[in-house]
Amino acid sequence: MPLAAADLLKSFELLAQNYLHSVDWEDSHQLQARAARLLPGLMLARIDGKSPVEYISHDQPRNLVRQFASHWLQQPQPQLHEIAQDWARKVIQ
Repeated sequence: MPLAAADLLKSFELLAQNYLHSVDWEDSHQLQARAARLLPGLMLARIDGKSPVEYISHDQPRNLVRQFASHWLQQPQPQLHEIAQDWARKVIQ
């Protein structure tokens, strides 16, 4: 959804920031690191899993997600913000 990419990324950042700010049942940094490790796998699952997203229907964006997610699976990042910023560099022209 290239036209909505900037708004969707901003929504992601705000959701993550506000959610993590309200975490009081465990260390929010540990929760964020766990979520950041899971996110790339979830991205791949929505491309190649049993329930692929219907709005990514061409090979070029699918391959972009595959490359992006594979990189972060191999080199985990403990902060969601870093993943979001890298995604922004890839999708916002």
